[in-house]
Amino acid sequence: MDTFDQDRFTQIRNSTNLCYPFVDCPEWELVEFLVTSDLSMAAIDCFLSLSLIRQLQLSFQSTKQLCGLVEILPSPPPWKCQHVDTSPHQTKTITRLFYQDTVDCLQMLLHNPLFTDSINFSPYHVFTTTQRLVQIYGEWMSGDIAWGMQDKIETTVGGGCMLGVILSSDKTNPLKIAAQIGIMLSDPLGNSWYCYTSLASCIVDMPEACLIACVQGKTLPATLANYTQFGDPFQHQPQTKAITLSCIESINIDPDNLLTYFEACGEHRLNSVALPFWRDWLLSGPAYFLTPKVLHTFFQFSYNHDVTWCIHAVSPAEIDFHFSILQPITNHQHFTTGITKLKQVTGRTQHDLQHYMISVITGAAPAGLVQAVHSLVDFQYLMQSPVINSEQCHKILAALKEFHIHKQCIINAGAHCGEKGQVLEHWEIPKLKLMQSITPSIPLVGPPIQWTADTTEQAHIDIVKNPSTATNNINFKSQICHNLDRHEKCHTFSLALHLHKNEMSKLQMQSMDDNADPDAEDNP
Repeated sequence: MDTFDQDRFTQIRNSTNLCYPFVDCPEWELVEFLVTSDLSMAAIDCFLSLSLIRQLQLSFQSTKQLCGLVEILPSPPPWKCQHVDTSPHQTKTITRLFYQDTVDCLQMLLHNPLFTDSINFSPYHVFTTTQRLVQIYGEWMSGDIAWGMQDKIETTVGGGCMLGVILSSDKTNPLKIAAQIGIMLSDPLGNSWYCYTSLASCIVDMPEACLIACVQGKTLPATLANYTQFGDPFQHQPQTKAITLSCIESINIDPDNLLTYFEACGEHRLNSVALPFWRDWLLSGPAYFLTPKVLHTFFQFSYNHDVTWCIHAVSPAEIDFHFSILQPITNHQHFTTGITKLKQVTGRTQHDLQHYMISVITGAAPAGLVQAVHSLVDFQYLMQSPVINSEQCHKILAALKEFHIHKQCIINAGAHCGEKGQVLEHWEIPKLKLMQSITPSIPLVGPPIQWTADTTEQAHIDIVKNPSTATNNINFKSQICHNLDRHEKCHTFSLALHLHKNEMSKLQMQSMDDNADPDAEDNP
């Protein structure tokens, strides 16, 4: 709102035309549609050349003129592009990183009036009763990690508030500096806050998580357990920041001596990353900020393992028949041809399979296998609650313990098979071991459902794929940045217009109430 109210055209917007530099609000609505529709510049030119559109007498006649008007709108943090130097290793195409200044983005978000009541600068604890026997965990600020970080800020620098950030970019240096020395930011009400940007979460897939945690092979980013211990029914020692950095520092070999350094790192199960980005990020460590993704940890695990066990236990033809005769249910997929030949399975399909699976296999599969799968489904469903208290944590652990009690029944039924169909006698499943670390993480960082990758994965489509289709691949770098800038400007301008219109409506209603006859109700 500050960029809108302090723009060089603010006086014109406040006096004559709220939608300036456009003629009126209907023209602005057309502009917003064209710019955000991801149409190519040639397609927009064709649209503007239509006789019906020319009769509207718009203030622009071509895409070039349209973009010129959008460029003078209030500007949010601009998009930038940086070439990533991969020498001496060659790549087929140039590697580019498109990014915005992270601190400027934080300031923009804090200034957004829509978030006025949704931002907490101080950690908090919530209990079910005044006796504080059962604690409730919701957002990250309600966890013990945030509470402990705030205590460290108070004791080490004498004060300040904490601003947890979720990472989905490699451009982290400004955030690390702000985590060390703090930065002054302001909220929508004009209040100033001296913030330290702690890394709350880095939402990535398992391979990326292992890369960030500097581990390799059949190793997990959250625990020191090796692949032979993935089936153990208890939690192993966590892979802390101090342990990882100590192992890296113990290798007295030049990282530029690649082959020798790789071999030395392999002895410590490290992936040869000598300078992880989080090494100097104050109050942050991969054991805490590498939070689990619900889609991969629960739904994909269920489809890749639970469903596969059930198919082997019941037989493909039998389980397909059971699914095909199920009564269709509104808002749930109906598997008319069964499930064994499904392709391109989405998270929604995996979710629906979880709904049906236990009822489908009951009576057809061994009771122990049914009980094992049922306990895993209980574990996965309990984990998806947006708010979890300490009593529910015990229920979640009990469900996982129940699975480990009955998991041998899956092997006995010949349902735990490898890619070639052979029955496996081990439980070398990384995500199964990861489940042992999820429940202890709830009191620390909150329920895992808040760490969804939907936003960041959709951003890859909105920010990378769609803009690339709207360019002619000439001056690709600048075109992508300008395209993203125009989208951001249209979004912020539309939000500012909406808020200003609401404010004007409130003022008009208040004026009408003030001018109303106070004796009108008493008149007959």
